[in-house]
Amino acid sequence: MDSTEIPVYGQQDQSAYSGHFESTCYHPLLLFNRNGYCLAAKLRPGNVHSVQGREELLLPEIDRQQAQGKEVAFRGDAAFAKPELYAAQEERRVKYAVRSAPTTTWSAKSRSC
Repeated sequence: MDSTEIPVYGQQDQSAYSGHFESTCYHPLLLFNRNGYCLAAKLRPGNVHSVQGREELLLPEIDRQQAQGKEVAFRGDAAFAKPELYAAQEERRVKYAVRSAPTTTWSAKSRSC
């Protein structure tokens, strides 16, 4: 799962300025399978946080894949490091790997190794 920027020009409905991207854009949320195929997408205004709407996109797709007998694993960047997302995946027995933002303690320990 990841989000991306789609810059727009003009007055497209629901586009918005994003200070992060420094542009007027859409900020869609995308869900891919291990082969890179897009399983689900949600078009969002440019000024929303990366994880906004994640449950509405991710959890139904996890349920759908599991109903088909498929093993599901989730990978996300630091924006998806949220305890409520971990809990929802653990409840569904989904394996997950989420990058966490480095902290001063982690950074110091990694340099000393």
